[in-house]
Amino acid sequence: MHEALLNDHPLEGTEVTTPDCAKAMIDEGYYPMTIYFPLVVHGAMLIEPTESESKESLDRFIRVMAGLAEEVKAGQTARFAGAPYFAPRRRLDETRGAETGVALDEGEIAGSGGVRALYSPIKSFKSGTSAGISSVAVFQRMSRSISK
Repeated sequence: MHEALLNDHPLEGTEVTTPDCAKAMIDEGYYPMTIYFPLVVHGAMLIEPTESESKESLDRFIRVMAGLAEEVKAGQTARFAGAPYFAPRRRLDETRGAETGVALDEGEIAGSGGVRALYSPIKSFKSGTSAGISSVAVFQRMSRSISK
């Protein structure tokens, strides 16, 4: 198996979203899957395990995914709303990031010592300034913010 594509059908009728599910995977020790791609699949979750994964690790991953789906079906959705809880960085405030260019204020990132997460390309696009901000410029802004 090279990849598996899931949809968000098990989440229907709940307040849990595809990004909530992906963020919950971080708390389970997994890097979150690609979400909303391909665009033709509603709530797409693209899972691409490496070919070197053992059957045991794939079985564990499947158990975790099935367990999350069961929690959603049982109405145990509180843990999804703010996940990840156990990662070095908490969930970004994407709305504030799009509006202000800073997804979290200083001190809001758990254990970060005040590191700021920047949404520079979104801010530039929304404010009407240069939408073509380069990745170098974003990196420079992030470096300046981290060094403060």
